Formats: sequence, C-alpha cells, structure tokens
Amino acid sequence: MKSLFLFAISLVIGATSIFAQMPSERLVLGASTGWYPGVHVGYTVDEKFQFGAQVGFRMQGKVIGEGTDSYVTICPYGKYLFSSGADFNTFALAQLYINPGRFQQINAGGSNNGFLLGAGAQYFPAKNVGMFAQIALVNLPFNTNNDALSFGVMTPSVGIEWYMSAD
Repeated sequence: MKSLFLFAISLVIGATSIFAQMPSERLVLGASTGWYPGVHVGYTVDEKFQFGAQVGFRMQGKVIGEGTDSYVTICPYGKYLFSSGADFNTFALAQLYINPGRFQQINAGGSNNGFLLGAGAQYFPAKNVGMFAQIALVNLPFNTNNDALSFGVMTPSVGIEWYMSAD
C-alpha cells in the first residue's frame, strides 16, 4: 500500500513538471475569497516578485435584528516567491489594508487600517494560471480602538491569478 501511494505521488509530481512558474513582467488579474473577498490587479517584476492591489468587500453580521455591517477594503501588497522554476512555490506576503469604514460611517471618518505579514503557497497548473492559499501571521493595526497587535494564523484566503500574455 505504501509503494502504491509513493507511486501515485511520483506520478502526480512527474505529470506537473510540464507546467510553468510565475511568468515575469506580466500584468496579473486575480480573484480571491476569505477574510476580504475581492479582485486584485498586479504586476510581476520577475519570476519571484509581484506587487499589486486588491479591492475587497466584507459583510459582517451583528446581533439578530440589528442587520449587518459592510466594509470595503483596499490592500496594496507585495509577494515574494522563495523559489522559481517550480510548479509549487511558497511565498511571503506584505499587505497594507485600508478600510475606509462601514458604508454608513465613511462620511463620519470611520476607518480601520493596518499592516499584515503573511505566508502562502502557490501552484501553477498552467503556463498563465496560478492558484494560491495564504494566511496572515502578524497583524499590526494602526487604529488600536478596533484591534491589537496579533500573531498567529489569521485571515485565510484562497484565490486564482491569470498572468496576461504580452503576445
């Protein structure tokens, strides 16, 4: 049974070796779900570094009968892949999150901003497609009324990215 499992793993790894890595100098369009589901646009500087910005939306329930709070977030980010030339890569993520506040509080100056450091993994099943999963490990809020500095596994997110071809 062990050898059948090892054979299956070897077959999967071997079959994926024909796929690509993160292409360099490409426009990136993506979508993700998780803490702040949304879309993002980015640019790959080379095979290891990508930067961009995400626009997300979140609805948070309150006590029964009091409705929900809605949030919009803007997140400039940088992502560094630790290896290149592989179909499966791990990466580090730095993200600034800017939440203008609840829709009801935008004019009242409500906000929730901070900085996240995280990590993740990205798989490239095709030449111009990457699927990823990421988590935040450190959350440093700028407004301590809402949150405090926290460490741990937070804000999990999964998504997909398309690398636009220059051709």
